[in-house]
Amino acid sequence: MNLKKSDKIIAIVGVLILIVAAVGIIVYTQSSKETKKTGDAENKTFYVTWEKDTGTVSAGADLYAGKKAPYTNTISVASLAGSILTRVEFKLSWVDDITYGILKKRGLDMLTAEIAYTGGGTLTDVSTGSGNHTFSFDVGDVPQDGSVEAKDISEAEQIVKENYMDKDEASFDVTVSVKTGERIFRILKFLKDKGNGFDLEITYDYYYAVVEDTSSPPEGESSADEQPSAHQSYMITNLVTRQ
Repeated sequence: MNLKKSDKIIAIVGVLILIVAAVGIIVYTQSSKETKKTGDAENKTFYVTWEKDTGTVSAGADLYAGKKAPYTNTISVASLAGSILTRVEFKLSWVDDITYGILKKRGLDMLTAEIAYTGGGTLTDVSTGSGNHTFSFDVGDVPQDGSVEAKDISEAEQIVKENYMDKDEASFDVTVSVKTGERIFRILKFLKDKGNGFDLEITYDYYYAVVEDTSSPPEGESSADEQPSAHQSYMITNLVTRQ
């Protein structure tokens, strides 16, 4: 059958359309696969481990509790930003600075210390003449090691930070009062003893996150281009020591 010239042109155009469509389908399919692979590659697993550390807080110098004016203070304990504060310990020590008697000390003061954890419990202890008191508070739970899915180390660190926000600080109300031991009939000694000084030491435990990129080679091995050792630890970059 002989085709007219116009029919031949139509047939050629149709074949070209089919070829273009086939090429388009192939290109689209390959592009979809590559995009899927690329998307999968962007999500990596990062290990999160928690390291323990300790810190101290200064309660100030020359602390004093008067017989008419007890020592009162609210003390905030803050660990690294983004870390988890787990335990706070107060150690209070004192010695009566005004007594009398040679063979037996008399006029011994009585000191009462009370520390209240805001949102938690209250601990109280009493001693006469001298004392060493320890008040220990459990604040947060020890975190468990785990992993997060993220595109890069920065995103992984941010995820961890958001998951453990507002767990790095605790507040305590401290009250120390003294009842002097000098009798009122010993008027000079009674008036002289106005209270007593004491020392207060504060320590705390906390855990900070360390994120590891698991896509690097194992520790102790290097790639051909001498990449840094794998399982390299990254302490969260936004952790800043609070003064």
